[in-house]
Amino acid sequence: MSNRCHFVNFIKKSFVFSGRFAFLCGLMGVFSLLIFDGGCKKPEGNSPKQANIQELIAQGDAHLNQQQWQEAIDKYTQAIDAAPDSLQAYYHRAVACLAEGEEHYNLAKAMAENKAHHDLAQQEVDKADQRFTQVVEDCKKVTELDANFAESFYLQGCVAIYQGGWDHAIELFTQCLDKSPDYAEAYQRRGEVYQHVGDTVNSTLDLKKAAELGYTDSTQTEPEQEKTE
Repeated sequence: MSNRCHFVNFIKKSFVFSGRFAFLCGLMGVFSLLIFDGGCKKPEGNSPKQANIQELIAQGDAHLNQQQWQEAIDKYTQAIDAAPDSLQAYYHRAVACLAEGEEHYNLAKAMAENKAHHDLAQQEVDKADQRFTQVVEDCKKVTELDANFAESFYLQGCVAIYQGGWDHAIELFTQCLDKSPDYAEAYQRRGEVYQHVGDTVNSTLDLKKAAELGYTDSTQTEPEQEKTE
């Protein structure tokens, strides 16, 4: 596929949530719980090496909270280099990569409105693709370390949304819910995908279930504006 075709397909097929970080609203809520409430597995013991790994992850988290994606990714990568079996480091890096990929995507979409900026937009698409690919790779590693870690499927579902893989996104959110039946954000995202593809029955069921589980979102999706012709 040519770069131009790839760019056009990426823009047309991707599902965009209103608001700059709207698609991450559920993700970041879960992420905060994982950081501060110990949801992620952490190395046992208090050896100097393990303490250093936790310090690197904590530094990455601080950058992430400041939306400094590259700095966060660098810290998580250092932690992974020191501890290749750190589920926590892989998962947090996946979160940062997803956030940065979304930022590149938004830039590409804005530039696409100006034909003179087409080449620059393609560059942003390529950067987004690279980050989304890293998300999937990190999530697969997380699954190797813990097959029941629901959030890894959730992140991959978000990537599938951006890449226009509706059926795959539904499959991934379903896998997430199989691991964690009360995951409100997964119901919300799957419901939004169902809405996008015109499955109003399942969309209504999922969005209702998300609300029952306490999901709230001040932004609303606008799938009709992004449907492919």
